[in-house]
Amino acid sequence: MKPVLSQEDLARIPDHLWEPESVSTDGLRHTFVHYDMASGQAYRKTTNVVEDTLLKVIHEERAINDGVKWGDGKVAMRLPLNLYYKHMAKRRREGDQDFAKWLLNNPDFAAFRTKSGRV
Repeated sequence: MKPVLSQEDLARIPDHLWEPESVSTDGLRHTFVHYDMASGQAYRKTTNVVEDTLLKVIHEERAINDGVKWGDGKVAMRLPLNLYYKHMAKRRREGDQDFAKWLLNNPDFAAFRTKSGRV
């Protein structure tokens, strides 16, 4: 049986070795393919173009919000749907409010915060 690359192995493949394969009809997702000649396997990855635009909007929003008093009803984070479904949807359905607070304060997700500081 041919070895299959792990997610960590795929993450180490430089961008220039991924070949463009397709673009979604809305233009927001690009799919790339990588052919591993050693195993004869093809791997695909999809990137969300909207995430780059979202990060620019969040950066501008954070600059505006940093001098403003924080309170109820304010948007604390703008999380792309792919990350929401991956990290938060299941826990939210289960009513896990502690995880939401942890995610908001997690430095790995700080780029998606609309205001600096802690919740």
